[in-house]
Amino acid sequence: MNPDFDYEKVIVYVNIGLDLPFYTNINTITETNRIDVLVNKYNKLPDNFVPQLEQLPDLLCAPGMGNQYLRKEAKEAFEKMHYDAKTLGLNITAYGTYRSIELQHNIWNSKVQSGRTIADVDSLNSRGGHSEHHTGLAVDVIRNNYTVEDSAEFKWYKDNAHHYGFIIRYPNGKENITGYAYEPWHLRYLGPELATEVYNSGLTFEEYYAKMIVK
Repeated sequence: MNPDFDYEKVIVYVNIGLDLPFYTNINTITETNRIDVLVNKYNKLPDNFVPQLEQLPDLLCAPGMGNQYLRKEAKEAFEKMHYDAKTLGLNITAYGTYRSIELQHNIWNSKVQSGRTIADVDSLNSRGGHSEHHTGLAVDVIRNNYTVEDSAEFKWYKDNAHHYGFIIRYPNGKENITGYAYEPWHLRYLGPELATEVYNSGLTFEEYYAKMIVK
C-alpha cells in the first residue's frame, strides 16, 4: 500500500481488497440478484449462476452481433436511453450484453493459450465468474475501440447515462483500482439513483461500494 495514502483511502482500498493481489482471497457472492451487486476480481458469482433475462429488440442491437439479453430493469432503461438518444440523432446500440460463465471461461483460456501473458489477458478480460456480463446488468454500447471517444454518442452518454441508471464502469486512470484497462464502451446498470450518486462522486464503483454500501 502506498505510504502517501491518507488513512481514509487506506481503509477504502483495504475494504476493496487492494492490499492483496487480484484474484486472491476471492469471495463467492451470495446475494446474486442485487442491482448493486459488485462483481470484480475479488468477488465472483457462483458457477451455476444464471440471471433472469429478457431479449433486447433487434433495433437496439448492433448489426451482426446476434441476439442480446439483459435483466428486465437494465433492458427497459437501455431501451429508453436508446430512443432518447435517437431523437438527438445518436445511435446507441448493444454490442455485448449477457455472457455465460462457461463462455467467459473459454474466452479467457483461449486468449492465454494464444500466447499472451496472463497479466495482459487479465487487464482486458475477466476470468469466468468474475465478469459483470454474467449479471445481465452490463452492456457494451460500441465496438471495443477507443475511437469511441471521438463519437457524438460517447460525448452524450458519458454525461447522461447515469440519468438512465448506467455508469461507465471502468474509467480512465482507475486501472489500479478496477483491475481493468479503460473501457469507455462498457456500461453497468445500477438504477438511476445509485448511478447518479456514483457519477457525482467521481469514484469507481469499487470505491463507492467500499465507502457507502458495505457496512
